[in-house]
Amino acid sequence: MDKLKQTPEYDHYLIGIYKFVACSLLHCFTSNFRGSIELMKLILLRHGLREPGFGDISLSLQGFAHAEQLKEAGAFQDIQVILASPKKRAQQTVAPAADKLGLTMKIEIDLDQRKSVESQQEFEHRAQSLMSHFAETYKDQNVLACSHSDWLQVAILGLEAHINDAATHCLLSCAEYKVLQYKQERWSLL
Repeated sequence: MDKLKQTPEYDHYLIGIYKFVACSLLHCFTSNFRGSIELMKLILLRHGLREPGFGDISLSLQGFAHAEQLKEAGAFQDIQVILASPKKRAQQTVAPAADKLGLTMKIEIDLDQRKSVESQQEFEHRAQSLMSHFAETYKDQNVLACSHSDWLQVAILGLEAHINDAATHCLLSCAEYKVLQYKQERWSLL
């Protein structure tokens, strides 16, 4: 047996076993590691500038220009899911990015602005429930969600437990966005 241990064949055999064990352990570790640390990037975008008026108003010419500029934003290049409010202006804002990335825009009714029949408490609950839904549904994905000033304000303010000074980040101008990350059950602002 001792003579066998001293041969180059035996050394080669041991190296093969060590490599197999090391690769197996590495695979187990990275699989478990990836599964336990989920990372989601969420871009919350306010629609571009709209035409004056009430109701389901389209973007203005400047709003369409905003949409064209946004599709080139570096933060948008690795997007895998695009969601928009049912309002035309939100859909028109993200349409150029969806086209450029070859993605189908999904209409998310809970991204809509506050409805006249909805109390403030119901509206806040809807926004926070959708943020929780995003965290559960889009793990390990990069999501762009286009909504309205009131919805974005409520959604970001609802993350105060996670984001220091959330109030300074919740007022977005037209075509402005905030990039959030959801990691280890915690939201943070990037």
